[in-house]
Amino acid sequence: FFFGTKMSDVRQRKSAPDAGAPEDKGGEAKDYETRLKEAGKKESKIGKVIKRSIVASVLLSIFTFMIWWGHLPMCVAVFIAQVMLFRELANVRYKGEKAKEVPLFRTVQWTWFVVAMFWTYGQSLTEFFRPMGAEVRYLTWTSFGLYWITFIITTLSLKKGYYKYQIGQLTWTAVCLGLIVGQLKSVVNNILNGMFWFVFPMTLVIFNDTSAYFCGLALGRKIFKFPFLPLSPNKTWEGFFGACVFTMLFAFFFPVFLVKFPALICPASTDATDFLKCEYHPIFLPATYDVPQRLVGLVGMQQVTLLPIQLHGVVFGIFASLVAPFGGFFASAIKRAYEIKDFDTLIPGHGGLMDRFDCQFLMQLCSSVHYATFVEVAVLTVPFVIKQLDQLSTDEQNQVLRYLKERLNA
Repeated sequence: FFFGTKMSDVRQRKSAPDAGAPEDKGGEAKDYETRLKEAGKKESKIGKVIKRSIVASVLLSIFTFMIWWGHLPMCVAVFIAQVMLFRELANVRYKGEKAKEVPLFRTVQWTWFVVAMFWTYGQSLTEFFRPMGAEVRYLTWTSFGLYWITFIITTLSLKKGYYKYQIGQLTWTAVCLGLIVGQLKSVVNNILNGMFWFVFPMTLVIFNDTSAYFCGLALGRKIFKFPFLPLSPNKTWEGFFGACVFTMLFAFFFPVFLVKFPALICPASTDATDFLKCEYHPIFLPATYDVPQRLVGLVGMQQVTLLPIQLHGVVFGIFASLVAPFGGFFASAIKRAYEIKDFDTLIPGHGGLMDRFDCQFLMQLCSSVHYATFVEVAVLTVPFVIKQLDQLSTDEQNQVLRYLKERLNA
């Protein structure tokens, strides 16, 4: 299931242009658009909405259950999702006839994926388990060893007469690793830092996508007559800007609801029960802000009490509205290049995982960068210091203790 290709996938891609072949901007492109429209007419819009809503509700229920299950099980779920996402992308350029002639064709692709995943997950989980005394000294060297071994195997697998095809496949594999492993490297850190940093940005993307659909349905092409993007001809400027406004409002108020659940706010702990109780980071606690004088008359007050995360949330909302959708546009370009409707048929009414997570990659990366830049270094907490002290040797801890005694006596 993970490593092979279903016959339906092969049939679906049979008419796809060969790698490196020039695109036909005339008849073939129109034929692809026609096939998409014909496929859409087979099912009514109401039927589509009902099917997608039912499946989305089931997925949301499963997702909610996994949140309450804990941080590490969620990391396992993300790992499985990455495996399936890589499979979907790798199959886009799969050609059974050539694969039979090329030695270690699928093996090389998946070996590169395993090496990349070992490195990224090793880094994240190392920091988490270090206080337990886990041996992590040779992680970098082991990863490097796996890298050069895979590099040699890849070079030896090149076969005369197939060089161009194999190099093209390796290039595509590198693109897949950049999208699936590189961009999602931060997801594990987001989860371990607190489920909020994983759930909140994911929810914003879903809300933005839903808002864009309904705004486009209500106002599409009534204000702006010119098309939005050739890559997504069904999207409209009204849907894009309307979703931006609603998403920013949602991003401002939604954190007030999320902070009520310690399971979302508390960071991961080696104690399985600790994620339900913790000392909240100041970003999740109420703070008083002075209202600018120019806005006092409009607001009617000189000070306002907010959660700092609400202001951060607006930044997330802007990114989810203006930047994250380009992940979906890029995925649409891939599908159009290879003339496929969906990346897979795994999720009824939605397609494959890539069809649902294409905008999430950039959003999760944004969450990680924002946390590292504006949250992690903002406040030095006692639990954080204790965690760092646990990583020191006994002699180093005694040195710190002597320093603290001298400082307190002074």
